[in-house]
Amino acid sequence: MNLRIASVLILLAMVFAGCASRPDTAWQQRMEVASRAATAGDQRAAEQAVREALATAEDASERACSNAALAEILSARGDTAAAEQALEQALADATDPELASHLLGSLAALRVQAGDLPGAEAACRTAVARWEAAKGTEAVELLPTLDALARIVAGAGRLDEAGVIAIRALAIGELRLGAEHAWLIPILGVRLQVQAAAQRWPDAIATGARLLRLMQQTGGTDNRDYVAVLDRQIVMLATIGDYAQAAELNVRAVVIVQRTLGPADPNLATALRNGAELLRRAGRPVEAASFDQRADAIAP
Repeated sequence: MNLRIASVLILLAMVFAGCASRPDTAWQQRMEVASRAATAGDQRAAEQAVREALATAEDASERACSNAALAEILSARGDTAAAEQALEQALADATDPELASHLLGSLAALRVQAGDLPGAEAACRTAVARWEAAKGTEAVELLPTLDALARIVAGAGRLDEAGVIAIRALAIGELRLGAEHAWLIPILGVRLQVQAAAQRWPDAIATGARLLRLMQQTGGTDNRDYVAVLDRQIVMLATIGDYAQAAELNVRAVVIVQRTLGPADPNLATALRNGAELLRRAGRPVEAASFDQRADAIAP
């Protein structure tokens, strides 16, 4: 989290350094101090330097930059209410449409964290409108905000609407970035969620297969996110009675779990027992018995 704060501070300082009325201002100096402190993990010093920068800000752009950085620090320490206030003040001062759109995205994330889904949705929709006005309706910058909006709408139970938003985001991503770009992963995740919730199993399974392939290409398989999608794919295949394919994927899951968690982890025993049942249903009793024996050796 500290590195994230530092990166935001550095980015904002670089973007808005040209807004100062003279080079090497006190505001820039304090922001540089804040960036170094955040990089070193000293949140208290970073916050103090940002507040000092805010006190020396000479125009609205510098105030917006300072409040945005302050919001990141406050959010990192868990003070969501104060972080939201800082972001709202930054938005009031933001004259650059791209900065305003970024700030609205951050505000939406904070509101989700606070459980304010209507407020988060409103912030996302405003951000989408500003990105469209600044960059056009097919701008790649829309992707994170559309992804967030789709998740918020899905969380509110409006799955059909969330699916439409995800389809739009996916079309933009494929157009601007190509069909195999890592930025498509969260969007495909939303689409999978919507399709599975609607029990559109063939569509959901096809999306899950594409998501697994893309995750493997861009981040490898030995991580929790990949295993979670793999487990979901196994459940969906079993739901439609494709036990052969489900069993094959479960064998892959067992290998990953053993490699990442070790040969004696209880999660491996669970994966082995699930695999044993799938193997039996797929007509592979000898392998099923082997999985059961391995599971019993870990957790009798």
